[in-house]
Amino acid sequence: MILLTALLLTGTSCKEAFDIEREKAAIIAVIQDEKDGYTNMDMDQWSRNVLQDSSYTWLAASSETYIFNHGFSKQADQTREFWSGWDPDETRSKLEFKVLEMKVYPRTAWVVIQPDHGIETLFLEKIEGNWVISGQTVILTSSFQDDDEGDDGGEDDDGEDNDGEDNAEEEDNGE
Repeated sequence: MILLTALLLTGTSCKEAFDIEREKAAIIAVIQDEKDGYTNMDMDQWSRNVLQDSSYTWLAASSETYIFNHGFSKQADQTREFWSGWDPDETRSKLEFKVLEMKVYPRTAWVVIQPDHGIETLFLEKIEGNWVISGQTVILTSSFQDDDEGDDGGEDDDGEDNDGEDNAEEEDNGE
């Protein structure tokens, strides 16, 4: 009986508590680092923030076309090709974004962000204690409208004002 109690206490005390605020901050840091790596054309910086296997997905859509890449290697090749058209000496400003929505679980998360060029949904996984982006959908809204038009947050489908506040919730329903 004493051995069983000791095993139960040891098993439960080793489990790390889920700190939603710490996880949200870590997720936002990963997204910003990924964006900085992309803007700076730094493959090492960009790639350390994304899942480097065949299940990584990236989907982008604009008014002219769409691209779907399945697998890290394919997206890395596409990114290098895209960067080849950029002037390496051109100074680029840091890509700022607003978090519109965030849902965080102990080992998975999704985040909707709004950078200047559009809107993105990012799916993240926590692997070996680190968050990585496992999927991205990018809609280049700037290609669909003039700068004077567009969504300023507006209303959600439930009629509530979407002020861009981070609405992350702590839930543990088995991922």
